[in-house]
Amino acid sequence: MDIKGELTPRENLAGAIARLLDDGEIAAIVTLLESPPGAAGVAVGAKLLVEETGTPRAGSLGDATLDAHAAAHAVVFLASCVEARTFKTEEFTPPPDVWSGVRLLFERLAPEPR
Repeated sequence: MDIKGELTPRENLAGAIARLLDDGEIAAIVTLLESPPGAAGVAVGAKLLVEETGTPRAGSLGDATLDAHAAAHAVVFLASCVEARTFKTEEFTPPPDVWSGVRLLFERLAPEPR
């Protein structure tokens, strides 16, 4: 918590992950691994939690357009049933790709079998 007693973005993300898993839902966590020098607003390590429907649930990669493209690609990623994979944005964003050089890690989150 911060000095005002509010949840920090990391705690919000962790709480959102816990709620999704408790509800038995599948989601993707997208982490920004690499960005070109001078990419405004984005920071390596930024995370976005995306529901199976493609709806962003918590966090941000630092730019609303990048978040939207990553969320749309998360649907495709989750349908593949792969546990984790890195993608360059050029693989799933339309040209001209203003995010050229950005590498994202997509990881599948699923509840434990019961």
